[in-house]
Parts: sequence; structure tokens; C-alpha cells
Amino acid sequence: MTRDSSSPARPDSRLSRRLIPLAVSAALLVALFFSVGTAGVGRVLAATNVWWFAAGAFLFLPQTYAIAKRWSIIASPVAKVPWREAGRQVLAAGCLNLVLPAKMGDLAKGVFLHREGKCTLGDGLQVVVFEKLLDLAALSAWMLVGWVFVRRTDVWLLAVLALGAAVVCGVWLLYFTKAGPGIAAAFVPAFARRGRLAKVARLVEEAPRVATLIRAQGGRRRVLGGWSLSIWMLHLLQIWCFLEAAGAPVGLLRTLAEMPAAIFAGLLPLTIAGIGLRDWAIVAIFASPTLPSEVLVAAGILISLRYVVPAAAGLLFAPAYYSMARRKKA
Repeated sequence: MTRDSSSPARPDSRLSRRLIPLAVSAALLVALFFSVGTAGVGRVLAATNVWWFAAGAFLFLPQTYAIAKRWSIIASPVAKVPWREAGRQVLAAGCLNLVLPAKMGDLAKGVFLHREGKCTLGDGLQVVVFEKLLDLAALSAWMLVGWVFVRRTDVWLLAVLALGAAVVCGVWLLYFTKAGPGIAAAFVPAFARRGRLAKVARLVEEAPRVATLIRAQGGRRRVLGGWSLSIWMLHLLQIWCFLEAAGAPVGLLRTLAEMPAAIFAGLLPLTIAGIGLRDWAIVAIFASPTLPSEVLVAAGILISLRYVVPAAAGLLFAPAYYSMARRKKA
């Protein structure tokens, strides 16, 4: 007798799906520390430049404000979210990002809107998907700007640049042009509308409706683009500060051009918050005879604070949203 495919997943299967990325992150970190030596990494961390570290830590404040402000604007077509409430949702989702791969905790913001009765679940998830795609496009745009000044021609970098350019063009066509509905329909083959891919197919098919709402806001589209570019400039400035704090003076322009490749690697749904995979990518991208691996590993630890600190702040708000979800379910 076969189990009904529509029945919910067993708790042990859900637990295993969460433990596998954690195990992969741990294995990658152990292998990385074993290859470079923990003593060397410890010496680099002990010699961290306090002023550069403080500058990077300060950027958490404008980052959080900017992300909350943009979330309030993005959600406005389907729900009214004051920026203070948006900030609480952003931090609570950041807490979930530390235990879910590929920053999937961000989807919780859409669930929060639905649980509060502000919109349907589909609309809530749609605006989150738009936010994540806008993030990818903004990061890709800064990568292209950085490459104009760095002009490296490594095959891997050119491939990532091509992918970034495709993301920028795809997001613009889907959400900011009238051709969006046709493009979305073209990306959903018939077989994807059945089985396990049906939910994903519905998300893609329903994207044009949210895109239409966003286009109807006129000037707000430019505002969203400006906020997104500003947010990622703050992120990349913070990463540059942490690289400098660890004694890895790669320069701001090179950070713009090459660090996005490491960030993209960390978004692959293989690890927890990209930890481990992103660290290997940083070493592979920036290591040189004058920039030893232990310095880059230490810089990777500081850069990982970008996920740990918001998650720790989110612990103040995540329990309240969890309790609200349980009450609504009851």
C-alpha cells in the first residue's frame, strides 16, 4: 500500500531536511579549518582591527532600517505594514534564516501578513518572492558596476557576471514591463502544473498580478529600486569593513565585483545561512600569495555575523509571531 502523496510529511522527515544543511555546514567548516589551521585563524581574529570592526557593526542599524522601510513599501499593494512592524517582521524572519537554507526564512514575512489577516497567503508569498528577486537584481547590478572598474576576465567571473545580467534583465521584464504576464506564463511548462511542482507553478503564474499592482504605483517602482541598491551598498560596505578588520585589504571595488559570487554560492540550498560554502568561496576567490587563507577564513567568520546578529535580534520577536501562528491555527 502506497502512502498518499498529498499527506503531510512526517516530523522525522522534516527534521532530517533541517539537519542535513546543518551537517553540510559543519562538515565544510571542519574541512576548511583543518586545511588552514585553527591556530592561524585564531591569531588573525585576535589581531582584528577594532575600528574597522566597529564601522562594520554600526552598519547593522541603517541596514535594518532600510530593509524594514523597503518591506513596508513592497507589501503596500496587498497590506498596510508600518515600518516599525515591518522591522519586527524582518528581524523575526532573520532568526528563521539562521536555521533554514537559502534564506527561506524570509518567506515567513508573507506568512506573518497572512496570519495577521492583512492579505491572502498567496499574495503574502508573492511580495516576498518579489523582494528576494529584487535583492538578487540589486546585488547583480553592483557586481556589474564593480567589474567595470576591476575588469578581470576570469572565466568563472564572466560566467557569474552573465548570470547577474540575466537576473537584472529578468526582474525588470517580469515586474516592470507590460510583457511580464506573458513571460511568467512561458516559464511554467504543462508538466510543472501537476505533482510537487504545482505550488511553485502557481506562484510563478500569479506573479503578474502582483507585478501589475506594483506597476500601478508608478513612481514607487523607482523608489523600490533605489532602496534595493542602497541596501546592497550597505551590505557590501559592511563586508568590505570586515575584510579590512581581518587584515584582508582587497579594496571596495574588488569587493563589489567579486564578493557577489561568494554571496550567490551561499544562497545555494545546501547549508545553513550559507555558512561553510560561502567561506570556501571567499577563500577560492580572494586567496593569493600576499593574502593567506587563514586571513580570509577569519574574514569569513566576521562576515557571517551579518546573519548571526540579525538572527539574535530576531529572537526578541520570533516567539510572538510563533505564538500568533499557533493561535490562528487553533
